[in-house]
Amino acid sequence: WHLLMLGAFLAIAFGARDEYRRRRSLAGAFGGLYSEATLARIDRWHARAISAVADAEARNEGTARVLGELRGEGASDEEIALLARTATELRRLDALFRPYLPTGVADELRRDPGRARLGGEERDVSVLFADLAGFTAFGERHAPAEVIEMLNAYWAAVVPVIDAAGGIVEYFAGDGVLAIFNAAGSQGDHPLRAVGTALAIVSAGRSVAAANPGWPIFRVGVNSGRAVVGNVGAEGRRSFTAIGDTTNTAARLLQAAAAGQVVVSEPTWSALGGQFEGRSLGAVAVKGKRDPVEAWVVSRA
Repeated sequence: WHLLMLGAFLAIAFGARDEYRRRRSLAGAFGGLYSEATLARIDRWHARAISAVADAEARNEGTARVLGELRGEGASDEEIALLARTATELRRLDALFRPYLPTGVADELRRDPGRARLGGEERDVSVLFADLAGFTAFGERHAPAEVIEMLNAYWAAVVPVIDAAGGIVEYFAGDGVLAIFNAAGSQGDHPLRAVGTALAIVSAGRSVAAANPGWPIFRVGVNSGRAVVGNVGAEGRRSFTAIGDTTNTAARLLQAAAAGQVVVSEPTWSALGGQFEGRSLGAVAVKGKRDPVEAWVVSRA
């Protein structure tokens, strides 16, 4: 009887070892022996362990301490090696895909994965549209490769300005960029942030253009108001955006701006509280709007 029991345990041990080598997962190796709750705890342990190793790598602290703690919790040398490789691969994938996702959105998703669901919430936001006045003519005179080089030079100067102010780059469209303020987290001063960023974009763009004579100049439109902010699309492909008349009006104000100008709506201008100088354009007729829109050209703080 004892020999039979010993044989049975050895068969299970060798079978589990082979299954673990094949699946690289304790949950997979012992799926038929443990309850779902136990397997869930094993998976949570692995998730926590991988996260700890990846965070240590990201902070350039080295992984020896973390791996030593995991070994103290009973992890084998084989598991330690697997955890280290997995953490490195996750960091590599994060570095590859993070540039395609706005920084603020990525941080929010890390804190609350539920924010990835389709749908959104209504918020007070400030929407900034910027594009290059004269871009079409520039594109007609230059090869596509030169146009791409020009755009990337501009975005290299503009995107850090938006990020520094806490704005979210919603998308690039040719020579245009849409940024949203107060879309994630809480930014009670979002009109000030948006207008300050708009002026900084024009300034940064002028510096780039000064080193490249003949390059077009930025113009910017800013509007503040209510919008639905969230994820639109499908399960396999989605985008973070702000939808509503506030966004549409910001795009229309952009068309009223000349090269080097920042044009803002009345709600945005009123929220600035006199902290910026500007002049009124009066009621401006904009495409797609039944009534004219009160607008101002903002010059500087």
